[in-house]
Amino acid sequence: MPNDYPEQHYINDLVEDGFGSLWLATPAGLYRRWPDDSSARYTKREGLPDDFLHDLLLDHQGQLWVGTRNAGFFRLTADETHARPSVAFALNTADNSQSEWINQLFETSDHRLWAGIAHGLLEFLPAGDAEGRRYHIYTLKNGLSDDAIRRWPKILPATFGWGADRAA
Repeated sequence: MPNDYPEQHYINDLVEDGFGSLWLATPAGLYRRWPDDSSARYTKREGLPDDFLHDLLLDHQGQLWVGTRNAGFFRLTADETHARPSVAFALNTADNSQSEWINQLFETSDHRLWAGIAHGLLEFLPAGDAEGRRYHIYTLKNGLSDDAIRRWPKILPATFGWGADRAA
């Protein structure tokens, strides 16, 4: 893809979906390469919440989640065609002002979505809590050893007492 998109020189994350497409998160948008070797780039112009993308996660249902630097995280709807994906859900800075910088997304074995953020650890609550909040943020006050959570295996076992099988 470098010849197709010379503005991109750095890849933050990549994942292969169930259709055999390769998705790349970069500081210049989201790139997709189909099995037929064609490719496309998606940015804010095409409807993404942010261009600077940090992390990709395929959840247990094969849904693609994207963590951003400036706009929280979002979930895309895509199929095997060359149609442009659409943003199906976004937890953005208006919803989540203290944690718009998403370092990493993680799904636990019980299908809960977590995000390592610039100011702690975010637990996503799809149905909301009793007060209607869609997330809970854990910080130093909750026992984390650091507020900036960048990678999962280092923090989950120590923070929550989980064994290595839960953090992997």
